Amino acid sequence: MEKVCVLFGGTSPEHDISVKSALFALKSLTMAGFECRAYYLDRQNRPYGPEAVAQRVGVLIEEGILSEGEYAEILDSGLIRGKPRDMGELFNILMSDDVDVVFPVFHGPGGEDGSIQGALEFLDIPFVGCGVAGSAMAMDKVITKKMCEFHGIKVVDYLSFYVHEWKKGKQACLEKIEKKLGYPCFVKPAGQGSSIGISRADNKEELVSSISAAAVYDSKLLCEPAISGMEYSVGVIGNANPKASVPAEISLWKDFFDYPAKYGPNAVDDIIPAPLGPGLTRKLQQTALKTYEVMGLSGMARVDSFIENGQVLVNEINTIPGMGGNSLFHRMWEKTGVSPPRLFERLIKYACE
Repeated sequence: MEKVCVLFGGTSPEHDISVKSALFALKSLTMAGFECRAYYLDRQNRPYGPEAVAQRVGVLIEEGILSEGEYAEILDSGLIRGKPRDMGELFNILMSDDVDVVFPVFHGPGGEDGSIQGALEFLDIPFVGCGVAGSAMAMDKVITKKMCEFHGIKVVDYLSFYVHEWKKGKQACLEKIEKKLGYPCFVKPAGQGSSIGISRADNKEELVSSISAAAVYDSKLLCEPAISGMEYSVGVIGNANPKASVPAEISLWKDFFDYPAKYGPNAVDDIIPAPLGPGLTRKLQQTALKTYEVMGLSGMARVDSFIENGQVLVNEINTIPGMGGNSLFHRMWEKTGVSPPRLFERLIKYACE
């Protein structure tokens, strides 16, 4: 069996979700029989040891994101290794004979956006997930929409602009949004995940406030209209011949699927498989597979879409989906008949391919 090195943490606002996902990945990989080790990067990308991970886990337990004792065996196993001196030493470890495959379990900028993928490509180290170009394009919601539109895939309507354009002409931006999208609408950072920086605007005052909130996270912003249809998710895995999971229906208890709805103690109870007829189920899966193909993705991804008036509208792509707990990706594959150990076994196989 391959020797797998998991990297997690990092500079993204989704840092804590990376910790949660990495613990689940380590548990699943060891159950599948892989020899594992893991290294944790703090919010400044400095390597830290298992004590720092235990501290973060304590915070996640307090916040209700993890349950007490949920990953105690992983924290006590020695799989999370001691602190390397610096990034140079860490990369020397990755290039050693003790590592066959790297599994980057980062979410958002600084890990899901092609940056760590580029470093691993440069070092000629096999890694789990999408390559540099696919990761970078999928991280940018605007580029994703443009790629889909070019290939005839329907997307949620949108309008995008840069923060410097907003600062130069706020009134002109507001008028464009109101004319094209109207209210209610949503404002998003173009390059963030986990619903971070997203807010709903029901009027001009809220729209101005939402733009200011999103601008904290990105220099490119995206506005979309509120969709009346339900939101769905499909997991995709594979390289040349990818496969789609059964879809999940995202059951909202708020106006949108925000961070607490995804990860908090009262997280939404999604419906898997989604209560759809065979025709719409196939349509969702086919759209997810086509999106995966045209974006040049490999390894794994989660494709999120809406269904409105019988039309599938692609919303966004996650190339390193959240894992563990209420996260959708592994649960969709379990309902498709692939257990977490077998799922991670396949992901390692795709990385080696």
